[in-house]
This record gives sequence, structure tokens and C-alpha cells, in this order.
Amino acid sequence: MAEKTFSEFYQSILDLVKSFEKKNIMLKIEKNLESNIIQIFGENTDSLSRAKNGIEDVSELSYTTAEHHPYWALLYHCTNQ
Repeated sequence: MAEKTFSEFYQSILDLVKSFEKKNIMLKIEKNLESNIIQIFGENTDSLSRAKNGIEDVSELSYTTAEHHPYWALLYHCTNQ
């Protein structure tokens, strides 16, 4: 049942994006419905800002991974300056 609800949410997002396209505001959507993830990028989003966002996601993973996990230090030190 949760998958259907998320799919309905995704469809609502698509409808919203289409309404903005009619106003000449371009948005890009990337989805991973199996993981319940939807990303929306504005028309001025470039590759660098998308990469920075991805690094922030990896950084968040390093914060939530237990310190005794073998990959914790690798994630933490690769994403923090």
C-alpha cells in the first residue's frame, strides 16, 4: 500500500512540474521509486551544484554510519574538508 501512495505522490509532483512548464519554468525530475526518492532540479542547476548535493548526501551517510563500521572513516574523511 505504501508503494501505491508514493506512486500517487510522484504523479502529483509530475502534474505540478507540468503546471510550471506551462509558465516557462523548466524543472528536471529524477526518481528512484523503489527507494522512494524524488529529486527536483531547477532550471539553473548545473553539474557542479548537483555533484555538491551528492557529496552532502554521502557526508550525511558518514555521520549516520556507526564508527565501528569499516567504511565509516573512509566516508567521513572523503567528504569533510
